[in-house]
Amino acid sequence: MIAGQRHELPGVVFSTVEEIYRRGQGDKVPGMLRQHGEPSRVAKLVQIYDSASENYGEHHDLSIESIHNVTSLYVLPREPHSALTT
Repeated sequence: MIAGQRHELPGVVFSTVEEIYRRGQGDKVPGMLRQHGEPSRVAKLVQIYDSASENYGEHHDLSIESIHNVTSLYVLPREPHSALTT
């Protein structure tokens, strides 16, 4: 459930794609999907989006994150049992 609507996508996918779309793509965001985010911050984002106590990131504001942290969270490989993939 995101913004009161049911989605078939995992919350992390919906949230990161929405944030990438909101900020724009292409020349507006140099290096998007080519530059890596800050490893410690990306790890914290994974923890937020994989945690029931954090509502799986439902209330986390990705607009405060660097675009590279957001795209790193989007392309990060997932464990099969992770809430990020369900």
